[in-house]
Amino acid sequence: MERRSEARAVWSAAGLVVGAWVVCLAAAFVAFRLSAALDEEGVPVNWTERLGQFGDTFGLVNALFTGVALVGVAYTVHLQREEAEENREWIRREGREQFLSARLNAVVAMLDAHGRKMAASRDESVGEDYYLHALKSEDDKLRQQIAFLRSEVRLGFDGEWTPEVGRRAVALHLLQFVETELRCFTGACGCYADEEAGGTDHLSVERRFKEYLRDMRGHVRREFSLLASQPEPECFDVYELVKPELDQWSAAVDRALAAPDIHPAEVEARFRSLTAHLARM
Repeated sequence: MERRSEARAVWSAAGLVVGAWVVCLAAAFVAFRLSAALDEEGVPVNWTERLGQFGDTFGLVNALFTGVALVGVAYTVHLQREEAEENREWIRREGREQFLSARLNAVVAMLDAHGRKMAASRDESVGEDYYLHALKSEDDKLRQQIAFLRSEVRLGFDGEWTPEVGRRAVALHLLQFVETELRCFTGACGCYADEEAGGTDHLSVERRFKEYLRDMRGHVRREFSLLASQPEPECFDVYELVKPELDQWSAAVDRALAAPDIHPAEVEARFRSLTAHLARM
């Protein structure tokens, strides 16, 4: 659509130039004829001089064409500059896509290798020893890195890759993770409230709700702990920025666990504050 508009503009400019040339030619011819008619009243006509004057009138047309030519050259340079910038942007996008693809392939290969190590460790040992725990932790870190790369894809490929792009991808993954946990939390609160309203034993509902809180707290804290242990500096930067909000959320969960009754309102409020903080990053 943009190229079509440019073509229309070029043809319109060409039509304007031709029209101006025709008008100038017609005006010069009319002036010449009027001058000749006046001279026919009795004064001899010097046709050589008249033809020279008629030719001189085309100096305006030549100047017009010269100016239009300069404008055309400037416009051509402008189009070439835009095209060169588009090519450079395409090259940057292509390079960033290749960079992302290489990183993703490397992480997937490492994840596959760790999966094979974990399978071999399970076959050779009874129960989960320290080595298996270490492999599991590394496996979770690699899965988290893949999630960061997927978030980077969702951000798009405008411009070159910078650490700021990585930081935004990390924050986007955490935002989606926390929003999912918040939806699960509000859903669980609704289920437990319905059970209690339906006559289920209060102590049973409270016990299961607090078990859910403990599991949720451990799951969320583990995701952020993995973030702090990632080798990329932007991961640790995001962790340091979000840690105060995370600590307040953890404290709200601890108070809910210590309370003699179910009090989900503060936990939900801290959840929403945490998501708002991540959304601003």
